[in-house]
Amino acid sequence: MIALLAVLAAGCGSSHERSASSLAPVHGPYAPSIDPKNFVTVIDNRYWPLKPGTGFHFKGFKGAAEQTDDEVVTGKTKRILGIDAVAVRDTVSQHGQPIERTLDYYA
Repeated sequence: MIALLAVLAAGCGSSHERSASSLAPVHGPYAPSIDPKNFVTVIDNRYWPLKPGTGFHFKGFKGAAEQTDDEVVTGKTKRILGIDAVAVRDTVSQHGQPIERTLDYYA
């Protein structure tokens, strides 16, 4: 649910540019403790299921330009820091043309 909200918030945009430090002040180096035992092996969140083949479609604006964000959960995983993450193909389009294509990983 948190990841979904982050995706939606990122698509909303703003006419005011802000630096990352004003959004999330950092004091010292960023060094999270990642323990694979703290992660589940199956993502079964009923609000954001990451079952292969599941698709999500979002609409939003960046400034005055309408954008769409299409996400499709793949059947692929990638081990990152000892954690199996699910690969999600993410395509952002503007005026019907893709402007960003990424493969995002969720755990």
